[in-house]
This record gives sequence, structure tokens and C-alpha cells, in this order.
Amino acid sequence: MIVNIVNICGMMFLKNVMYKTKSLADYLQGETVDIASALIAMESTHDCLRRIRMADKEIDQVLAAIEVARNVGADPIADFSRLHIIRRPSRRLDDQPETTAVELTNVSTFYRAEFFKFMDQMCTTLMEKQICLKYTFNPFLKVLHPETPGTIQNVQELVGAFPSAFSQESSLALHSELFVFFEYALKEHRRMEEERQSQLTRS
Repeated sequence: MIVNIVNICGMMFLKNVMYKTKSLADYLQGETVDIASALIAMESTHDCLRRIRMADKEIDQVLAAIEVARNVGADPIADFSRLHIIRRPSRRLDDQPETTAVELTNVSTFYRAEFFKFMDQMCTTLMEKQICLKYTFNPFLKVLHPETPGTIQNVQELVGAFPSAFSQESSLALHSELFVFFEYALKEHRRMEEERQSQLTRS
């Protein structure tokens, strides 16, 4: 049966949460995205997912899914009982049965726990990918800063990361070229920003 509590909870989860990661995936697959923007987008998505995880409002999604299931003629409690057969361990195998973990026999409790596990895994995976990307391109990020080409030590680290493309002797020349480039780029950026502000004022 397609209309059951499992599918309805899944669809509501996709609607309220997964579109954020889909938007991130679409952005990262763009042809014009750069490393710095990718890191910012990943960090922003991670923070958004953490806020959803900490807000503790997922129980509302489960309750809403139960109501939707009832409105379309399904029995969410019966579906849950049929799909989640309780298998209790024998008390003879446990010296302290009173400390046994609580069985998730309630629909809301079960899907709330599943939501937490999935969100934690998503946040952890995204953070790991972000750290890995930042570590790999750290020399670029230091040198290609939007306001400064970085120090000569930063440029030497970049050169050392790509020995086939640069020689250590080129560090000083590369740093000077980057300094001139950024100085010109920032000057052009300020000029364009002033023109934009002037046009907004006139309009």
C-alpha cells in the first residue's frame, strides 16, 4: 500500500528538509561556481540543517503525517504496528532488565528518533566534506583572499602544493603579480559599486 505512514513521513521529510541539500547539490554542480563560494554554500547549508536539528520541531511533522494518513483513509497506528513488529529480548538473557533500552513502540517517538539519526548523519557528512575541501584548497584560500593576496609564506605554500606548475623561485614574482592584480581588481570593484550606488540614488 503506497498510502501509509512510512511513505507519508518520508514525503513530508523530503519536502521540509531534503530540498535544502538538493539546492546545495544543484549549486555545487554549476559551471561557474568557485571554491570559496562552494565552501560558503556548504557552511550555510550545514548551519541550516543544524538549526532544524536543534529546533526540535520534527515531532510536528510526524503528527501532521499521522493526520494526513487518516484523512486519506489510512490507519497510521495499524500500519506502524504491522511494519514494526516488536521483538523483545528474553529477560533471562539480561541480568538487569530494568536498564534495558526503551522499545520505540510509539509512532511519534520512533520517527522522531529516526529523524534525529538521519539529520546527525547528514550534518556530520557535510561537515567532513567541507573540512576535506577546505584542507585541500587551503593554500588557494589564503592566497586568493578577496582583499589581499596573502603573505609571501602563503604564496610559498601554494607553490609547494603544485611543484609541477610552479618553482620555488617564482614565489616572490607570483606574490607581486597577485598584489598588483588584487589592487586593480579592488579598485575596479569600488568604482563599479560607486556607479551602482549613484544610479540607485538618481532613480
